[in-house]
Amino acid sequence: MFEKTPLDRSMQLYYERRAPEYDDWYDRRGRYHDPRTNPAWHAQLAELGREAARFGGGLARAPRLRVLDLACGTGKWSPYFVHSLQPTGRLVAFDYSAAMLAETRVRLEEDDPANLTKTLFVRGDAYALPFLDSAFDLIFMGFWLSHVQRERLYPFLGEVKRIMRPGGNLLVFDSALREGVPAEAVARRPLLNGQTYDVLKINYAPAQLEGILARLFPQTSVRQTRDFFLIAQASL
Repeated sequence: MFEKTPLDRSMQLYYERRAPEYDDWYDRRGRYHDPRTNPAWHAQLAELGREAARFGGGLARAPRLRVLDLACGTGKWSPYFVHSLQPTGRLVAFDYSAAMLAETRVRLEEDDPANLTKTLFVRGDAYALPFLDSAFDLIFMGFWLSHVQRERLYPFLGEVKRIMRPGGNLLVFDSALREGVPAEAVARRPLLNGQTYDVLKINYAPAQLEGILARLFPQTSVRQTRDFFLIAQASL
């Protein structure tokens, strides 16, 4: 486990306090509203949804399928995974933020109350994953990898590999490196209440992320949507 830094604490506080307003980013509300790019954004977000549905349904017939939504945030993608599970399957929604886990619970219950019978909510540190070896068939990370400091990247991914069963699959969504976006920056991000926090963001090009994942996962592919997002898939 890594020792917490001031940047870690800043990011943890930011996401805990941002939880009620986080989906403004997905929905392009408030400061994220941009009439010029909103149509492309929503179309590419729908593309991510289709990928999540395919990923979640890929092993739907497995009776005891175990799925991890790692750093689940507000659970934007969790319903795509829990829908495919049989009653004996389980989704683990994992996040450091209690407020984010609460948002995920509400989203899953509103989608279908039966989702909660197949979901475990676990609060913990992504750099000290509290799971046994080969615990999961499917692991998903949505917009988390870009917050992992470079010196922690391979140890963290090694832990992800450790908890994935042989033959398991990984799906990653994240922001893409594109024109006008820095490759790496610590930005002072505001909340609606005016509070600001330092947040690290690393944006990868598809070939960069593919090279990183390929060092640990023998089958890896990464592609970019037209503008905004990366979709990475890897398996053991």
